[in-house]
Amino acid sequence: MPLLIGIEGPLKGQEIKFKDTSVVGRSFEAQIRIDDLSVSRQHARISVTGMEATIEDLGSGNGTFVNDQPVAAPLLLKDGDMVRFAGNVFRYASITGTQELAAAVHLKDPTGVHAAAKPPVVETLNVRGTLMDIVMAGGPQQEPDALRKATERLRTVLEVSNAVQTRLDMGELLAEILDRLFGVFPQADRGFVMLKEENGDLTTRAAKERGKAKPAAITVSRSIIEKAISGRVAILSADAMSDTRFGAAMSIMNFQIRSMMCAPLFAGDEALGIVHLDTTRQDKRFTRDDLDLLTAVANQMALSVANARMHKRLINQQRIERDLQLARQVQESFLPRTLPEIPNIEFAATYKAALEVGGDFYNFVPLPDGRVAMVIGDVAGKGIPAAMVMAQMTSDVRSFVQGDPDPAVLVKRLNAEQCARNVDGFVTLIYGTLDPAARTLTLTNAAHPPPVLRRGNGVVSELQEVTNFPVGAMEDAEFQAETVPLQPGDVVVLFSDGITEAMNARQELFGTDRLHAAVARPAASAREVMANVLQDVQAFVAGAYQSDDLTLVCLGVR
Repeated sequence: MPLLIGIEGPLKGQEIKFKDTSVVGRSFEAQIRIDDLSVSRQHARISVTGMEATIEDLGSGNGTFVNDQPVAAPLLLKDGDMVRFAGNVFRYASITGTQELAAAVHLKDPTGVHAAAKPPVVETLNVRGTLMDIVMAGGPQQEPDALRKATERLRTVLEVSNAVQTRLDMGELLAEILDRLFGVFPQADRGFVMLKEENGDLTTRAAKERGKAKPAAITVSRSIIEKAISGRVAILSADAMSDTRFGAAMSIMNFQIRSMMCAPLFAGDEALGIVHLDTTRQDKRFTRDDLDLLTAVANQMALSVANARMHKRLINQQRIERDLQLARQVQESFLPRTLPEIPNIEFAATYKAALEVGGDFYNFVPLPDGRVAMVIGDVAGKGIPAAMVMAQMTSDVRSFVQGDPDPAVLVKRLNAEQCARNVDGFVTLIYGTLDPAARTLTLTNAAHPPPVLRRGNGVVSELQEVTNFPVGAMEDAEFQAETVPLQPGDVVVLFSDGITEAMNARQELFGTDRLHAAVARPAASAREVMANVLQDVQAFVAGAYQSDDLTLVCLGVR
């Protein structure tokens, strides 16, 4: 069965199997769904016939690309093709190619490193030893030559280490490493560094060919690389030209490869990649001494690569944290800074996002005739995408209420606007108007958890006479409203499912029964009712992870 392997985007690292015909898109009906607003609802189609798969674009807004070429007509996919839907990148593995995915290391090589037959291995060297173990290879029985060689190796390793240890940019670091290696090994004609990506692929990140600004393709044995990493050994190979197993590899003949060395890069027990050198000169083959030195240098290189990666992760994390802080500030600016002040009416409200930003929202808008429009909502999903829809929905409410604030009319207009945006997902909300003079509350509930009404005598009930579709779920949907008369002492509690679905360490939900019990507890005001609910929720979850946004709005009549 063929695969799409996520390289960039929300499906990064996932292996998606498919067969027959599969639609790729943002729609919930898509067989391969990508939750990304830059992807069209029906973006592309992949059709499997026998051993072949064909891809075609379905008129998407941001295009479908294979190996960075736009797909203008149905295109046959080949094993290893890079497929991109807007900014989401996948690697295609054919039916036969998926057999190779079981290997411990996957080679992904945009710079032209080819998999070649296995060359004869002359020497292997375990790289788990300490630096002094490696530089002292050969033993003290050969003194003073052994000590002289050890001193030279140690000096070389320290020079290379000092030259690269302050480099934190990965591109600059790897280029400097190859330059230093070419200085240490004057017989080397070509070299490259491959690093292991998060999805397990080994990708060529730097390559160098002596005397050329841009290196040509370099032939390397897949089995050598896999043995170096899985066995944690540095490998010295013999004359590839004389090995009959290279007979079909024309690139070996073209490059006249005589000898090669490959050393793994490890930081602790983590495999980071490999460094490879080869030569075309018959009289300048690499020796065991060269392998000892490359191994010592590679161990120091690995520390620098690990440091550079950690530095990049920290920079990215700091950038994400700054972006999320800004997003939270922007989102909080959409929430009301003050609550309405109306004689004999009390408001109380609280909001807490599960992540830095969330999809819950609430708002109050005073109307010219003395009424107050109020809304509470929950966007499907969490994080930045939900926060963006939340911001748009809050803005729409403020804008539309200036026209006709009638709940059924306004929610229908919100629904039409959300459907017209062609954005996957929906919003549950309750929009209503409070008439303080008549002491009535008119509500339209768009599939949101029903409000709870606590009468002055302590009786608790749900306000759920009318059920409507969520906003954005169905075009041309009709919405109905209900009007609730209010009396002094009444409290109306509106909430998001972050209250009833609050979960404790035993995976139990707070539920509506506990909510009703909290609302029914003695309280002299809407603020006290809100405090009772929050206190009971906090006691129930007992510090467990908050899995959803939490919003609570209370309205009390004095």
